Formats: sequence, structure tokens, C-alpha cells
Amino acid sequence: MHELIPLLSWAAQAGKCRRCGGRIDPLHPLTEAASAVIGAGAMALSPDWNGAALALLGWLALTAGLLDARHHWLPHRLSWVILGCGLAIGGWAMAAAGMDASFTDRLIGAAAGWGGLWIIARLFRAIRGREGMGGGDPPFVGAIAAWTGWALLPLMLLLAALAGLVLALLAIARGKGTAEAQIPFGTMLALALPFTLLAGAAVGLSS
Repeated sequence: MHELIPLLSWAAQAGKCRRCGGRIDPLHPLTEAASAVIGAGAMALSPDWNGAALALLGWLALTAGLLDARHHWLPHRLSWVILGCGLAIGGWAMAAAGMDASFTDRLIGAAAGWGGLWIIARLFRAIRGREGMGGGDPPFVGAIAAWTGWALLPLMLLLAALAGLVLALLAIARGKGTAEAQIPFGTMLALALPFTLLAGAAVGLSS
């Protein structure tokens, strides 16, 4: 059991497996550290059930973002879980972040996020004759918006798109073509989420 203590076990074993001596993927301690920061930050904002709900949103978004970054995969089942949790307790999470989002606002956000991205994806395929967006992106956007509500959706998509643009430009600068610069939009959305919440709380934006 002492080998399973987050971060401490990794540090004590110098980043290597105690049994085989193999190097532990740095993603593991980074994920553990990010999870700790998310949990601590959420509980610092609101040390109650609202903070716990906000932490859950962060952990779910982190999971999806890492899956998309490493495997270009956003499981629909995970998006359904995120969506269901958002509709059930998303209002608590937004309260912890200093905003208000009613059930109706979050339901509209889920429908607008999922439906809007799905329409854009279909239009792109019809015009360009190829896929421009992964099939898991629209459900994931709708799932996150089931927490935040519709009012934060445009800002979140804008920040995610800007992050994706920066990543694409960096890939091109390293000599990759635009076809090779596959952007994991779910990861960009997960990265944009905390900044969206901070911006929304700063300006008093709520649904």
C-alpha cells in the first residue's frame, strides 16, 4: 500500500518502479499533482458540498482532457457521466465558483453545446468532404456546458479555439503540416475551463 501514495511514492522511488526498476511515465505524477491542485483549489473556494462539486468537475474535465491529448479519444460514456453529473449538481459547482446557473440554464447549455458543435461538424464535412472534428467533441462540449450553463459557453469555446490555434501554429513552426497538426479539442476545452470560470466570476457573468 505504501507504493500507492500519490506523489510521495513516486518521489520516494525516484520515479522508478520498485520491483522492475522501470521508469514511471511522468504523466502519472503530473496527473496526481494536477488532481491535488484542483481539489485543494475547489475546497479553498468553498469548503463544503459546493466545493466538492467543483472539484468533481475539474477531475472529470482533467480525465477527458488527458484521454484526448494522449489517445485522441473522448469516450461517449464519459461525456454522458459528465453531462448527468452536471445537470444534477452543476449548480453547486457554479456556486463555489461565485456564479449562478439554474437547471434550465445548464440544460440549454448542454443542448446548445452539443447541438451547435454537431451542426458545425456536419457543415464542415459537407463543405470540405472530410471530418474536421472528432465525434466525441460535441458531446463533451455539451457535457461541460451542463455544468456551466449557456452564458459561459461562447467564452469557453473562444478560449479553447485560441489555445488550439496556438498549438497548431507551434506544430507548423516545428515543420509539421496542417494535416499532421491534429488538435485535441477536448484537451483545449479542459484547459480553457478554469480560465473561463475565473473570467466569469471576475465580471459577474452568470446564466
